[in-house]
Amino acid sequence: NMKIVLVSNTSWYLWNFRSSLIKKLIKEGHEVHIIAPSDDYVNQLINLGVNYHKVNLTRFKKSIIWDSYFIIKMIMFNFKIKADVIHHFTIKPVIYGSIATWFSPKMKVINSIPGLGLSFNVIYKNMNYKVDMFEKNMAINLNVLKCCHDFKVKKVISCLSTCIFPNKTSYPINEDSLHQGPPHESNDAYAYAKRMLEVHSKAYQTQYD
Repeated sequence: NMKIVLVSNTSWYLWNFRSSLIKKLIKEGHEVHIIAPSDDYVNQLINLGVNYHKVNLTRFKKSIIWDSYFIIKMIMFNFKIKADVIHHFTIKPVIYGSIATWFSPKMKVINSIPGLGLSFNVIYKNMNYKVDMFEKNMAINLNVLKCCHDFKVKKVISCLSTCIFPNKTSYPINEDSLHQGPPHESNDAYAYAKRMLEVHSKAYQTQYD
């Protein structure tokens, strides 16, 4: 069993979007540590069985002092916990957390930056260029899965956007609720195209596995 650390800029994010992962890791016998700022979701995470470590981190404000403090705290946490794997979520933990891991070279590092759609103004495109978004994303799905099949790729992991889930859903969300209602009308074309990636993947499994 391993010591696994999950780092995020909010505890809210880890509860709403990674609680299924946390439950699975704990069920498999791994020791899970959470490093994130304190908010209303800390106790819910602790109730799952994680070891919680508070850290101060501002999501949007740029401050050399506070960001340097975060790096130092992460270095200290890494030395204290001695994790086998550390997974950073969101931009600041990915950048500064990765710098901190330079002092722990044996630790395996995973970095994920969710929500980058906002950086590319996808919301505007979803609303005003529905045909383009649908056709381009369907083409991406088809090309990626077809190439993976043709070149005998053994495993494909698809990370779908949270905006493709039903408009009226409950949190924390997971894959089981993907098709349980229509997405928000502002991004329905994009959402249905991405939902088809899941359908297409299952079709490959059924026909070729």
